[in-house]
Amino acid sequence: KLYDEFMSNLKVSNIQNLNIFLISILPLGLIIGSLISNSIIILICVFFLLDLFVRKNLFFLNQFNFYFLLLINIYLILNSYFVSENEESIIKSFGFVRFIILVYAIPYYFTLSENKILKIWTLFFLVVSFDILFEYIFGKNIFGSQSIYPGRISSFTGDELKIGGYYFGFILLSLFYLKQYKKNFFLLFSIIFFVISLLIGERSNFLKVLI
Repeated sequence: KLYDEFMSNLKVSNIQNLNIFLISILPLGLIIGSLISNSIIILICVFFLLDLFVRKNLFFLNQFNFYFLLLINIYLILNSYFVSENEESIIKSFGFVRFIILVYAIPYYFTLSENKILKIWTLFFLVVSFDILFEYIFGKNIFGSQSIYPGRISSFTGDELKIGGYYFGFILLSLFYLKQYKKNFFLLFSIIFFVISLLIGERSNFLKVLI
């Protein structure tokens, strides 16, 4: 009886909507910092497993890719233990499992609310694009922070200088969304985003965007 009541309460709490919200704000977490982004990812994974458990549909257990990724994770753990002998490295290797679950969670919720998620992700991307241009022109971003390295744009990431990786990660998704609703401006958006990627000053990520 307690089990059935618990399952019922989980259904009422609407786990799916909560996870769609968390996935939608994931780009914001990536900008704020590792602690926030990892916390969001862990919550997504936990609620995803709860969602599937309530629905009695742990579909990824029937997929070869899951066990392949799990095998890689076990290899990383053993490698950290026997080769690196580094406690921090071992902990990170165990933590890799969250990305395995995330690989299944994001497509799962995209099928339920792709348009909403992409819309919010694109909005974040446009704000970051504006901030990068603002910092390039005025030397500081819209919050007044600036990069400590000449010729490099940090935008919202401050001293971490990882905005190039963020830009590379979301540029295609944003262009895909904008193409659906702004077909006449698709080429213009593509050129603008390409130029912004160049202005960031991170060669490796710019080459990835170019490719």
